[in-house]
Amino acid sequence: MSGSTGVWPRFTSAWQRRRKESEGRRNGTMANKKSRVGSVTEEPERQRREKAEEERRRRRNKEAKVDYASAYVQEWRNKLIRKRVECNLKEMDRDQRMAALKEQDEIECRIQMQAVSHQIAMEQESKRRREEARKEEMKKTVLENFNVTEYLPELEEIRLKKLEKKEKEILTKQEEARQQRWQKEKEQRDKYEKKEKKDERKEDKRKEKWQKKEEEIRKKEEKERQQRIKRRTERQQKKDEKREKAVSKMVTKELKKEDERLKEEEERRRKQEREEQKREKKKKQQELKTFEREKKKWMEQCEKDEKEKKKQRKKEEKERRLSNRKAEKKKEKYEVTAQDVWAERRLKTVETGAADLSPFICEFSADANPSPAEETVTWWKPKLWFRTNVVRIHPV
Repeated sequence: MSGSTGVWPRFTSAWQRRRKESEGRRNGTMANKKSRVGSVTEEPERQRREKAEEERRRRRNKEAKVDYASAYVQEWRNKLIRKRVECNLKEMDRDQRMAALKEQDEIECRIQMQAVSHQIAMEQESKRRREEARKEEMKKTVLENFNVTEYLPELEEIRLKKLEKKEKEILTKQEEARQQRWQKEKEQRDKYEKKEKKDERKEDKRKEKWQKKEEEIRKKEEKERQQRIKRRTERQQKKDEKREKAVSKMVTKELKKEDERLKEEEERRRKQEREEQKREKKKKQQELKTFEREKKKWMEQCEKDEKEKKKQRKKEEKERRLSNRKAEKKKEKYEVTAQDVWAERRLKTVETGAADLSPFICEFSADANPSPAEETVTWWKPKLWFRTNVVRIHPV
């Protein structure tokens, strides 16, 4: 706790305990005095009242031992401890710690004020219960005394007057005691309030001083931070400049290497192109020579084939003339019919495949399996041999 905290609960607890003890002793004395009022025949009833009074005194003393305000304060302190554990102050920055400490101080002050209010409420409740118990006891005493004196009519008025007088004395003493207690409590409260105000002034001065100090520290830290940022910026700029120089140097070096490599590649490519051109030229020359040789061979072969063809034509011409002569001789012997011509052409078509089929119409089929009526005819053309299926052959 800081400042004005930590004073009122202990102080209140001590003087409250002393006041309750003195009040218990005073109430016990008055009860003994009341019990002496009456005749000797009231002894059992007096013992019963003393026993009840002793029980009430013991209960009041037991209640006085319970410090409600301290328990109340302890409960709130436990809550604050849990909250402080949950919110670790080390992980906060300075402004957050200041706000947390301010909030904590306000909560402590509020706890103390609530404790005072709680204690005053408990005192008033205890006082009310004691007053009700006293009134009940007075009524019971009056009724008992009235019943006891019922058989002594001559003493009734005297005893009633004594009881009224005693009651007035008791009420007067109680009122005086109440006034004294109230005056004492007022003095204690005024003293506490003065001390509280003094502590508040001290606390305000301390806070003001602490805030000034914090402001100075903050300005100093801000200045140091700016200087650190400036130094860091300068160092970073120097590093960047140095890095840029090194990078530019490396880039220049790499560009030179790349230029040299490109030049070498260009030279190599040109050399390869020259070699390729040489090889192409040489290959073309070789192909030209080969073509000339092949051309020469082909020309020789053509001449040779032409000679062979001439010989063949001469031979065929000779055979044709011979066959014509034979045919003419046959014609001279007997008349040639159309059936003979058809049979001759048919024979030439089947055997040699070189017959003249111009006077016939041929229909062809592309079936894979020709019918038995179809016949296969081989046609000859220069550099081309093929076979077709003759479907029907009939004269025009």
